[in-house]
Amino acid sequence: MQLFSKFTVLGMIVFLGLAAPANPVYAQVIDAAGAAQVKQAVDDALSYYLMAGEKQGQGLAFRGPVEVTPKSGYYEVRIPDVKLGNDTDSLTVGTVVLNVTPDANGDYRTSIALPQQMSMKDKDGTERMTITLGQQKFSGIWRPALNLFTQAVADYGDIAVKIIPTPGAADSGSPVTITIGSMKTQIAMQPDGEMWSGPQSTSVADVAFAFGANATNRVTLDKMDVVANYKKIDLSLHKKLREELKRHMGTSGKELSPEAVRAVMQSTFSNLQSLPENVETRLNLAGLDINLAKQDGGAATDASPATPARGPLNLRLESGSSESNLIGLKSDNGTGTAKWRLQGLSVQGMDGPMTGAIPNEVSLNMTAGSVPFKSALEAILNATENALTAQSEAQSAAEAKAQSRLYVQQALSTLPTLLAKAGTTFGISDTYMQAPDLSSSLDGQLKAVETSPYAFAGTMTLTMTGMDELITKLQEMARTSANPRAAGWAQMLIMMQLSGQQDTTAEGKSRRTYAIELKPDGAISLNGADLGGILPRGATPPAPAATVPTTPTPKP
Repeated sequence: MQLFSKFTVLGMIVFLGLAAPANPVYAQVIDAAGAAQVKQAVDDALSYYLMAGEKQGQGLAFRGPVEVTPKSGYYEVRIPDVKLGNDTDSLTVGTVVLNVTPDANGDYRTSIALPQQMSMKDKDGTERMTITLGQQKFSGIWRPALNLFTQAVADYGDIAVKIIPTPGAADSGSPVTITIGSMKTQIAMQPDGEMWSGPQSTSVADVAFAFGANATNRVTLDKMDVVANYKKIDLSLHKKLREELKRHMGTSGKELSPEAVRAVMQSTFSNLQSLPENVETRLNLAGLDINLAKQDGGAATDASPATPARGPLNLRLESGSSESNLIGLKSDNGTGTAKWRLQGLSVQGMDGPMTGAIPNEVSLNMTAGSVPFKSALEAILNATENALTAQSEAQSAAEAKAQSRLYVQQALSTLPTLLAKAGTTFGISDTYMQAPDLSSSLDGQLKAVETSPYAFAGTMTLTMTGMDELITKLQEMARTSANPRAAGWAQMLIMMQLSGQQDTTAEGKSRRTYAIELKPDGAISLNGADLGGILPRGATPPAPAATVPTTPTPKP
């Protein structure tokens, strides 16, 4: 089992802080004994990543021991020549400096500084990426008992990343560049009984991504904010998980065995203690521009298929947002809501008969009630543990794969019954797409029923506005131009047109309505007409295979 990917290496920079020292403000006794305690805490925090680097070739490494020096009012911590890497790439960070001041609660008021220049090289020593940090500032509260920051503000800007393509690739002479004007991460977790609650957020602004020959392709983003708010989450599992992984890495080879992974899961994820009670997330972005340069067509080669020619293409999104709220994740009576919205979407440079049907605004709203989060997650977790046990006891890779698939299928087959017993409901409202030529809206209400092959029964209503006018436009386009796709689109829309209930809007525009009913026995009707002759009734899900035991059978 791999613990780090190539991109996780970059994520570890956040762990190290990407930040500059701040002046210590909490007066404590600073002496050699305190320096030894700080060193022990830092060594403990880094030990998991060091062991991953030594055992698996992907993780953290540095030259020499961590150095802690008492200063006037704080401890200076130096981690020499830090490197983060995996089997193929290594990011040379350099010496990381921390200023640490213990407070009365046993926490460490911490600031961290990284070198402004960092470089990633591949295993042959070829430079693959450079990172430059223009501005950086970090202050946070590190809790040694949890091995993480419970509060932090990391504010940095003028970030530049250059990625050098692999030699021999199609664009080997064209580096990819990424610039970020500002990036700010905040953590504000507070004790909530024996658990922790609070938000974690990240915001970025003035992002630019350039690639292709002479950097002619560009993606820019004005701003993006991401917030996650947790209610009653057990932060102690962060340290416990790493301690368990260290214990098993000490007796394993390069990858953890299935038995070790199963043991880690049982010790840290059983009883769903790793989940918060509630979690709310929000994402907002503004000013997304995608500009692709003109592309000449290319013939197919042994290494790649043919590429069609096209002109310059621009996609603009004025704003986008998503929200989700999951309540009662540790219960069988949870609720969930999700909302997505895109506004001001436009595309220039795209030819074709259906460009007028590209939406400029999209909205999707979903709700779910009486959701058996606890039972569903326990079934999936149990299936995963059984699959891992089967892998360790199988006589061959094919047998292990087959047994694992059976356990997963068994878990999935129980979900409709769990949903029906809980009385789970699912609703869609305020869901629509608006385009110059064709717009649509969707709403509906479903309820889980055990007898349905679709797991749910209920009604949904789809309305499409402007279809008749679009068909006329496509037919005229097919008659007066050499665009063969216009006729094909017209034929497809005519088939949809015939099955819709005809109506007009107050403005006189055509409207087609599709009232769909899913019945408890699996029958489907459209605008009151049974579709049994067109759509076959879904088959009732089979019972779980008798060959799958509820607990793994040990090898003789």
